[in-house]
Amino acid sequence: MGAPRPTRCFAPAAPWPVTPLLAPLLQGRSISAWIAGVAALHLALAQNGLGGLDCPIHRLTGVACPGCGLTAACLHLFHGEWSAGFACHAFAPVFLALTAMIAAGAVLPAAPRAVLVRGVANVEERTGLALWLGAALLLYWAARLAKP
Repeated sequence: MGAPRPTRCFAPAAPWPVTPLLAPLLQGRSISAWIAGVAALHLALAQNGLGGLDCPIHRLTGVACPGCGLTAACLHLFHGEWSAGFACHAFAPVFLALTAMIAAGAVLPAAPRAVLVRGVANVEERTGLALWLGAALLLYWAARLAKP
């Protein structure tokens, strides 16, 4: 008799080819630092009443982009105002979690960062999570645009 087959810890790979989107960002320490730094600066400026970065899509077209409202939502969440945060933008917790993960990619030593990158790449390849989140964000945006 042969050796017992190992049990799977994860679901099988997605039935379509999925290229990880977040894992490559986490791999590069400098790009992670830039993204996390810009996000932190933007939130700090907005928190202190100094504005922040204007949405170029809204400024050029007058139409709210999928991320419009995230700054206010994140600031509400930081103050524990959960209902106000979700009312501004339902994806604020996802944005904060992704920003924290990217910040971790900027500051973690090489070995733990490699474990994080492999884990995120594994989840992305097996589930297509980044694509599903992107699609959900676009549907949420469409629903917000359709709302009077």
